[in-house]
Amino acid sequence: MDPQILLFTTGVPNLDELLGGGLPANTLNIVAGEPGTGKTIFAQQMMFHHVKQHSDQRVLYLTTLSEPAMKVIRYLQAFSFYDADAFGSKVVYRDVGGYLREHPPNELLEEIMRLVEEVQPTLLCIDSFKAIRDLMPGQDPFRRFSYDLSVRLASAGCTTLLLGEYEDTDVASGAEFAVADGIIQFRRGSAYGEVIRLISVKKLRGQPMNMGEFPFAISAEGIRVVTPTLTLRRMRSATIGGSDVVPTGISGLDDLLLGGIPPGRSIVISGVSGSGKTTLGLQFIVEGARRGEKGVLYSFEETTDRIVSLASGFGWDLQKYLDDGLVRLVNIPVTSIRVDQDLEDMIEAVDKERPKRIVIDSFSLFLHKVEKASAQREIAFQLASLVQRAGATALLLSDMPSREGTKSSRAAVEETVADGSIFLTMELRGGKRIRNIEVYKMRATDHVRGQHRMDITDDGIRVYYHAAQPNADREKLPAITFSPVDDLVSGEIPYDHMWLVRGGPGLGKSVWALQFAVERLRSGESVLFVTTDSSAKTVLSGLERLGVLTDPYVESGMLVVRSVDDHPELDLEDPESFSTTMSDWLDKMPKPCARILDSLTPLMMGLPPEQFKVFLTRRRQLVNRANVAAFDTVMASSDTLQPYLTNHYDMVVDLYTPDWGDLRMAGDSDKPVMRMVKARGLKVDTRPYPYRVRSEGGVVVQKEFYRPQSGGG
Repeated sequence: MDPQILLFTTGVPNLDELLGGGLPANTLNIVAGEPGTGKTIFAQQMMFHHVKQHSDQRVLYLTTLSEPAMKVIRYLQAFSFYDADAFGSKVVYRDVGGYLREHPPNELLEEIMRLVEEVQPTLLCIDSFKAIRDLMPGQDPFRRFSYDLSVRLASAGCTTLLLGEYEDTDVASGAEFAVADGIIQFRRGSAYGEVIRLISVKKLRGQPMNMGEFPFAISAEGIRVVTPTLTLRRMRSATIGGSDVVPTGISGLDDLLLGGIPPGRSIVISGVSGSGKTTLGLQFIVEGARRGEKGVLYSFEETTDRIVSLASGFGWDLQKYLDDGLVRLVNIPVTSIRVDQDLEDMIEAVDKERPKRIVIDSFSLFLHKVEKASAQREIAFQLASLVQRAGATALLLSDMPSREGTKSSRAAVEETVADGSIFLTMELRGGKRIRNIEVYKMRATDHVRGQHRMDITDDGIRVYYHAAQPNADREKLPAITFSPVDDLVSGEIPYDHMWLVRGGPGLGKSVWALQFAVERLRSGESVLFVTTDSSAKTVLSGLERLGVLTDPYVESGMLVVRSVDDHPELDLEDPESFSTTMSDWLDKMPKPCARILDSLTPLMMGLPPEQFKVFLTRRRQLVNRANVAAFDTVMASSDTLQPYLTNHYDMVVDLYTPDWGDLRMAGDSDKPVMRMVKARGLKVDTRPYPYRVRSEGGVVVQKEFYRPQSGGG
């Protein structure tokens, strides 16, 4: 573009960018389109904008045989660009329809130039110019008329808009289009199953215009061209630096994400109806507000009142965050979705407000009118680009059909563009509906893989996973001692080693657990004792018999005893809930702490072997801590689970009654023995040793059993 060319801006949002900056001055431009497409509004909007920008100039609007000027003016008053002070003085209206009816059409040129000389406008609009052509005696007179008008108006320093109800065939053959410097076409079209208005720049001499076709909307502000791609291109990019992540605020999920989501990322949350997508998105927004971060939630299904009520049900004061300006809710009913326009509104709002967190609920519903996968992908890409430029973090909630479990979302398109995907699923297990979550994809970011149990609790979403503590914390902890095995293990036993005492009925497994608890309490450690086959009162009585006054420990919080009978949340048929409940209690215990479970047997017997293995693995992930010593008891059996248990634990003690000849105990074969089967990383004496279980003295192992006997006389 020649830098010397003066441009007239239109005042129509985004149109000037399509025009390469505006309409060149002193040019003749045709605004073509069928009736009702917005030509007149465009011309009026440009005229009022022009005099607002140039208060010393005037514009002239001439009506021919189309709508009377007074009728046009009456409708104009409903638009915000209308200026009553400029009307009549700076924006001048004249009707040449009467002159055209009373004089030959070829004499109209002089009348137009007389009015131009009188008003001295810098911008002239003639509406409708096609009416003049229709009244001309032939093509040649009209061609001369159009050429002469173009030359004389340019000489008068006047930029001209010629409005007309032209069709595509007129553009190709009409004489006025040959002399026009620019052609802007308005038309009706269809998109996403709806009738829309479209605008395109067909011709503009000397300007690097955009020749694409774009939708536009007419509102109380006038015409607005919808160009999400161009609007996004103008948006300034935020600076994203450092290694910080954005925590979701959802217990367990942040552990799966290794702290949170990197800023600038768009994550698709896919799930069936009722799986918790809306709650997850709302919890993400609320967590940001708690941290003083701005957030915006776009909802196409719920009203503001319903969302505030939903938040209140979890104890979240969303109304306060709305009043403080930390959260903004945008409700767009499904019937009112205009994909391109809504997308551009999002871009402009995010560019202005710069929220740190964005949730779209639901993105699949937003795209439901878009049939082509390529168009869906383009919209998803624009949203992802918006989030990245804003330096925000976005959750795009997407519906997953209940019978299409292999599909990640209804459209299965947004995941290809988004930076990550998280799946929420549900299954029916034992008559109970179970929710699961899986971080399926997280581009260029590590995360914990696999499916994990989740629940919607009174406080929001809870994911059943707990990250392991760093090794540095383990190094600060003392070694653990346990008197029944102290002389059988060489070296220091790490505090966080997991213990298993395994044996048949009547061999005193519970007493071993009680003694482990006693020694921990006497060492100044706290104890969480969970029993599945007795009452809390029985456990406390057992500790008392071993010489511990339990009341002071209970009152100080150093001893907590829980029984399955007293706590229904310890659901033996729901292993994930069982482990999570223990983890919650463990989090509240003073550290270091001994976590004792007596016993694992009901879970082992009640679950299929493979599910029991998964339970043990998940439980270790969930409740294992560097400053926690874990101690379990279990019934010995001959099934294939026993080798797995031996491998799973760090310290394994087997209790059993030996056969005749196993030990030098003739006549005393019914006395039980213990054997250290395993001590991970340590040297251990694996020979069987007799032991006694005393209700008041605890476990006494006969460690001198293999020492040489001193001979008698």
